[in-house]
Amino acid sequence: MSLIASLNARPEVDGVLIQMPLPQGINEGAILEAVDPAKDVDGFHPQNVGKLAMGHPNFVPCTPAGILELLKRNHIEMRGADACVIGRSQIVGRPMAQLLIQNDATVTVCHSRTRDLAAVARRADILVVAIGRPGMVGADFIKPGATVIDVGMNRVTDESLARELFGKDAERRIKIIAQRGYTLVGDVHPAEADRVAGLRTPVPGGVGPLTVAMLLANTVKAARQRLRD
Repeated sequence: MSLIASLNARPEVDGVLIQMPLPQGINEGAILEAVDPAKDVDGFHPQNVGKLAMGHPNFVPCTPAGILELLKRNHIEMRGADACVIGRSQIVGRPMAQLLIQNDATVTVCHSRTRDLAAVARRADILVVAIGRPGMVGADFIKPGATVIDVGMNRVTDESLARELFGKDAERRIKIIAQRGYTLVGDVHPAEADRVAGLRTPVPGGVGPLTVAMLLANTVKAARQRLRD
């Protein structure tokens, strides 16, 4: 807490990022609330969460902000679209739902207690998946032609699983496993999804770089606000 207080007080520091998840025994809420809202470039301080919920965002959490930018730049129509967000975390699921609502989508948020999850997801024109379970979302979750945003980042070490998940790309992924001991897969089954979806973000190289870009954008925004004030 003393380090955060020190960073809050330093005028040359424009952004403070808390690397999540925190170790066990540390009060996550207290840590996030300790960050100066004007330097909260991750958008997790209650003040920034509240502004987003009220439709007047300042710093938007970086992954949802990156997804929104991706949808806009690829001219994916959100107004009137059925959107489904699988996952209700404070980092991705909840702020993503808020952003989609603010862009006039009709949004359903799903979680581990959702009944007949595949049927609910299959109605979506835009499907955002952030659950931390490798390859869980298969073809039966996806409406033909839907836009599928895969936020997951999971390590796969088993070659047989890699063959099942990656189809034509399996041999390249198996070579990666041999070199580094694992390859990355999202929460969406790539081989199955590609047979049904209109668009799908890859893992790696999809949402991840956008998250970093939005973090930098928030930091620049914080610096400009400091100079203006």
